[in-house]
Amino acid sequence: ASAIHFAQPQRRLQLQSHFLSFGNANAPVEVVLIEDFQCTNCRIFSKKLIPQLQKGFIDSGQVRLMIVPVAFLRGSQMVGNAACEIYRQNTQNFFPYLYSILEMEGEPKPADLLRFARRLRGIDLDKLQECIDRGCHSEELHKNLDWAQQFMGAQFRTPALYVNGDAGSTYSFEAVKHQIELILGGP
Repeated sequence: ASAIHFAQPQRRLQLQSHFLSFGNANAPVEVVLIEDFQCTNCRIFSKKLIPQLQKGFIDSGQVRLMIVPVAFLRGSQMVGNAACEIYRQNTQNFFPYLYSILEMEGEPKPADLLRFARRLRGIDLDKLQECIDRGCHSEELHKNLDWAQQFMGAQFRTPALYVNGDAGSTYSFEAVKHQIELILGGP
């Protein structure tokens, strides 16, 4: 049952430079994940997918992961701004920070977002606080949402996943793994 749930003809994704990028920029497989960090299904999927994807494919240089954060749910602008700022300050801190957000029940408050960041090295907390207060990445989040809605049209949803431009499953890591392995010429 590793069927591709949202199969559609491959389309060339016009990736933007402000998307969050992880792994080898020249990897043979590009996985694009569109998500709202406050979306319940995004939280569930990302907690399962990202660690396995990182361990199995990103760390080995076979996959480049592009995360496209969008913000349309209640509280997601603040969370998206904080997550983007952590990424901009220190890319290595992004996933530990994201996992703290994903584990939290309900809508985080600014104090929660700062508390999560205090556990990390190399983060300017004053700059993060200012970013949370002023929405320093709000324009970027808005552009991401416009891009995602334009690309997906009436099928817009989060989470959404694309593997080398083809829609992928957001229900099963095994389905995503199978799709990646087909591209890599593996099992």
